[in-house]
Amino acid sequence: MEWTKEVVSEMIELYKQKPCLWKINDKTYLNKNLKRQAYDDILNMLKSKNLETVTVKDIKTKIKNLRNAFRKEMKRVENSNRSGAGTDELYTPNLW
Repeated sequence: MEWTKEVVSEMIELYKQKPCLWKINDKTYLNKNLKRQAYDDILNMLKSKNLETVTVKDIKTKIKNLRNAFRKEMKRVENSNRSGAGTDELYTPNLW
């Protein structure tokens, strides 16, 4: 299975539209049936993009990895800003 930037971007957009998966304060966050349906929606979108072998577990792993990479990059940016480095030495994220 190949996660292209286009597919990952579309998955992120669809994930953002499903607050039951990520928004802890949302009243639907604890609804397991709604979460299952949301993951099925994402799964169907990915399968339509020729990722037939992808599973819900793969989606959860990919989202976890994306979130971890984002946090790591944010920490680098924050540490760079705190260090008192000049503007030429500030860390710029390069995830994409």
